[in-house]
Amino acid sequence: MTLEIEGEVAPALDALRGEVVARGGYLESSAHSSDDFAELEIRVPASELDGLRDAIAERGTVTRTAEEVEDMTFAHADVEARVASAREEEQRLLALYADRAASLAEVLLIEHELTRVRGEVERLEAESRVLADRVAMARLSLGVVRAGVPFARDPLGAIASAGAAGLRAAGTMALGAAVAFVAVVPSIVLVLALAALAWRGLRLVRRWAA
Repeated sequence: MTLEIEGEVAPALDALRGEVVARGGYLESSAHSSDDFAELEIRVPASELDGLRDAIAERGTVTRTAEEVEDMTFAHADVEARVASAREEEQRLLALYADRAASLAEVLLIEHELTRVRGEVERLEAESRVLADRVAMARLSLGVVRAGVPFARDPLGAIASAGAAGLRAAGTMALGAAVAFVAVVPSIVLVLALAALAWRGLRLVRRWAA
């Protein structure tokens, strides 16, 4: 999605961040290289996507739209099942650890396994929290451009055009160099031929004098 605005980009970004946060979303990434252009990767609940798009459109002119909905429900459910399984294993190990009949070697082994399982539980719980934040979240890529900037209407097209122009210029320079080289080749050949004849003549003179 591309939004064309009047004035500098920075104040508009602050207002847009507020709109995102107010709808339960967050900025996944942002790049602000100048007062003329900025790029944002936005995450917002899918149910809030339409409202956010309307709020963005009210702040300027929308010139391009695109978004995707990433359903993380299955991945979150899978991690939750693994968390439950790891917790059950932890409880079994705790029961064995409490068994006074266990030998010293068995106790040491159980302690080692408890450390491993608890680490796994902590890792899976952290992963679950991250996925919970992303369940049914929509991703919105937003470019904000200042009106009047040459690439404002179509930034990607402008970049492609600039690249094509650069290639054409490079091709013209290469062609000119080739033409110049071809033009001087006959002169170089002639000079070399004359130099060879002169050297040969000098050798003949020296041989005759000897």
